[in-house]
Amino acid sequence: SPIQQCFSNFKRSFLNTVRNPSYTHVRLAQRLVIGLLAGLVYYKTEDDAEELQNKSGALFILVTSFTFGNILIQTNTMSLELPVVKREYQNGMYSTLPYLLSKVFCEFPFIILLPLLQMVICYFMIGFRNTAEAFFTSVAACVGVSFAATGVGLFISAWAGDVRIASAVAAPACK
Repeated sequence: SPIQQCFSNFKRSFLNTVRNPSYTHVRLAQRLVIGLLAGLVYYKTEDDAEELQNKSGALFILVTSFTFGNILIQTNTMSLELPVVKREYQNGMYSTLPYLLSKVFCEFPFIILLPLLQMVICYFMIGFRNTAEAFFTSVAACVGVSFAATGVGLFISAWAGDVRIASAVAAPACK
């Protein structure tokens, strides 16, 4: 059944993530460093008209980091798994929808928690509005960008079929 196929693929994706802790550590370190750098560069930006461009620049840096990070990670990881997926699909082990859903479900913690972590670090350092509503709206927007970038990365890697081609196509897509 499709649910069982999705569960089996999710289990494999989850085990791949657990067996490769450097994958998790690098993504975590990337968010920590970018959050700290953005927070330090735009530290305590004021609310006057002159500083509005600085806050816009900070938002641009944050959105760009979520976009680049998620697209490039997906193009590299899925492209490496594609030969196995194609072989298993041709052998009738599962269809493509359960595989894709399991990949997205396995990425949920990264898609949700990493933007939250980065925003916790830099949001108040930069001096954005100091309300819970504004903070969680910003986090929700960054999570949405991460979801979209993950989808674009999965699309590019499935379309390209090769890590080198996917990376070459993903670089201009991130601009």
